[in-house]
Amino acid sequence: MVVLEKDSLPRHKTCDGGVTYRAIQLLPVDIREVIELECYSAELNMIDASLHFSTKRQQPIISMTSREKFDFFLVSAAKDAGADVLADCKVIGIINKSDKVELITSKGILSARFAVAADGARGVVAQKAGWQETRYLIPALECEVFVCESVLRRFSRAARFDFGIVSYGYAWVFPKKEHLSIGVLSM
Repeated sequence: MVVLEKDSLPRHKTCDGGVTYRAIQLLPVDIREVIELECYSAELNMIDASLHFSTKRQQPIISMTSREKFDFFLVSAAKDAGADVLADCKVIGIINKSDKVELITSKGILSARFAVAADGARGVVAQKAGWQETRYLIPALECEVFVCESVLRRFSRAARFDFGIVSYGYAWVFPKKEHLSIGVLSM
């Protein structure tokens, strides 16, 4: 198995880094070392309707990590399990053949029986393979915000989702160990 990374890891990726309890249970590796904070509560606020809902669980509803650390950890685990990792290796083209696929990369041609692409919403692999775009894309922005200790403590109890702040979308606050990941999206 070969893992291609278009850039060097670790690197920042736009993502607020929330991993659900169910996803963690399905992973073949223990990711606790890259978890910054576990949220046993979640809040949902419907701002324009003045409604507030919250839930609390015995297990973490969502565990907070940084994508930079999480991705690096997962790629390192794949490498430890025997995968070859090629960093700074961009896919430039794809040739589909009856018995294999050839990936033309910035580091040469790789042949495989199949390829799994995990290269994002506007992935090069899908474009180069000629697959038709059928998705509706939802723009989102996120920012890592460093706040004073009292504000960090106030928001560290729960993952928060606010509806009614932007048209056809929502905002969120995901607490981390030393900062808040705050984002907004609109459909």
